[in-house]
Amino acid sequence: MAPISRNLLESSSDKTIFINDGSVRVRLLTTDTLPYLGRLSGPKEALLFDLAQKRTDLKYINGNNMANIPDSEFYETNADAGGDATMEVDGDKENLLLDPNLTLEGNPLEVKYDTVDEMRKKIRAAKFTQSCNEIDVRFPIECNPFTTVESDKWLKSLSFESHKWLDSQFGNVWIFIATDASDGRKMMITGMRKTPHTRLMVSLLGKGGAAFKKIGTMLLPFSNYPSRKYVYADYEIFKRRSLIDKPEIDPTSAIFRIHVEWPVSGHVKWLSKPPIDTPMTITFSPGWLNSHVGLLERSEEVEYLLTLSQWLLKGETQWPKQELEPYIVDDVATLISQTSVVNNETNKSDAINDDFTFKLWLILRKCESFATLRSCLEVVLKSIRYGEITALVGNENKSTIAHMLRSSAKNEYPVSRLEPLQCVGLLLELGVDYMKCVMTNDFLSCGFIQNVADLNNVFVDASLGIEYQAVGLLPIHLAFQTVNCLQEYIKNTSHELVNLTRRALHKFCESKVKPLHAELFVFDVKGTVHDWVFCDATLSDWCLHRTAFSGKEPRVEHYFHFSSRVEFSHISNRLYLPREQDQPKQPDVVAQKQDELQQTFLQPFDYSAKEHFYGAATVLSHIRI
Repeated sequence: MAPISRNLLESSSDKTIFINDGSVRVRLLTTDTLPYLGRLSGPKEALLFDLAQKRTDLKYINGNNMANIPDSEFYETNADAGGDATMEVDGDKENLLLDPNLTLEGNPLEVKYDTVDEMRKKIRAAKFTQSCNEIDVRFPIECNPFTTVESDKWLKSLSFESHKWLDSQFGNVWIFIATDASDGRKMMITGMRKTPHTRLMVSLLGKGGAAFKKIGTMLLPFSNYPSRKYVYADYEIFKRRSLIDKPEIDPTSAIFRIHVEWPVSGHVKWLSKPPIDTPMTITFSPGWLNSHVGLLERSEEVEYLLTLSQWLLKGETQWPKQELEPYIVDDVATLISQTSVVNNETNKSDAINDDFTFKLWLILRKCESFATLRSCLEVVLKSIRYGEITALVGNENKSTIAHMLRSSAKNEYPVSRLEPLQCVGLLLELGVDYMKCVMTNDFLSCGFIQNVADLNNVFVDASLGIEYQAVGLLPIHLAFQTVNCLQEYIKNTSHELVNLTRRALHKFCESKVKPLHAELFVFDVKGTVHDWVFCDATLSDWCLHRTAFSGKEPRVEHYFHFSSRVEFSHISNRLYLPREQDQPKQPDVVAQKQDELQQTFLQPFDYSAKEHFYGAATVLSHIRI
């Protein structure tokens, strides 16, 4: 029996086996888990061959000319690369993207604070895990590649002696071999179909003029074949997190991507914009405390409420100070003395500015010690119980203090010695009522909802513990951030804006993703994104998929991909990309090779407008033999 069988692979937890005395690894994958291959016609399963052990002799590739760099030179320019080198991160942070699946390490709410201001702000200091080395590889399939000579031998052996390696359970399946790009073609992967009518090669062509010259040469033999062409483009609106005020603080990155694909006919301009009415897929995540999304102060308020809720859930508090802050107690006493009865109805007044409990919250949230909070609450509760204050409070307010102010029988609320968690609970009640009112007003004033019923359906039921009500504010806040940011980039009618808000509320309130601010909100639009969004600065990937036909059968498929990074992790982790400001100016290929480019179906490309594309261009050839 052949050493590679479907039963053997599928019985493995990760669909992986080792052959050739354990020196070669074989994995059963779907093509959509590998770069570019998911769009090809043909089978959707693939066998991926690579070495079982990592190689120690790999060289590193220069991003400008694709030349190999000696190890010593690589380490001189990448001092922190380590044994299995990656891109130098610190020197080029402004040009890198974060993986949308990065997770937070530890509990961001467990922080010891020096001041209450830091208590609300330093929670953002949760550390990112470094598993991705801050390199955005969207297909992180790890490979230990063969040399080009070895991969050619394996491909020939699998082509002519497939019965020796593959049993009959494998029908029409792709066979791929990871290659180290050490040959003149910079081949990253090679392969075939099991019934060898098709050969496949993925090469790293370089960038700029050299890449376009190679593409023109490759296309020339098929220039007279009828063809079908599709363009795929990705725009990264938020390139990377922006630090807010302190360089040592790492907020969670927001994500804003737009994916567009459209058919083309005739000439195609390199890196062209999508037509206005093209359907687009938007992927958005507000992140946390990211300046691109805004509403930082509101996020800090929600963050503070979450901190208080965690204290209640864990049964312990972590106040920054111990001593009494008399000026805060004086502010509470002044508020009580200045309070006058206006009306027992709040619907005739400005609830935010007139509500006594809201004013009290704005003072008490400054407390940095339990002693201060307890003293303030004692003053308030005694004043209410003994009838020294009758104040305006909203009918929607559910806090204990609001109930006491509305009650005619004040003695029903005894004033006992206040314990730490009891004080935190009373404070959190005030904050939750305040935040619910602020959120409702903002949703209504911005036109995101038509009536409060849309929010009443998503606020956590008031019958549940106040700590759970506080946690339930986070998804509503993230939904508001999302719609508030997206409306700047997307043209919406009033009706469409309301529908978008409802979808965002449903997405975040029903999400099970942890942490919640890493949730991806994905939806489709058509012709509503502002044209200025599609500019050189936001374009991250541009792909052309061209299929040439011989009769009704596809003869060859080419997939040309331009990006600021290489998709295969076994190449990208060894790709040295110089900093953007050190890049030489792109050559004027139009002037040099105008006649050659005109022989292809592509128009010349203005390089000066796209200098920020410092990555590699890749091509995939799928040739029917």
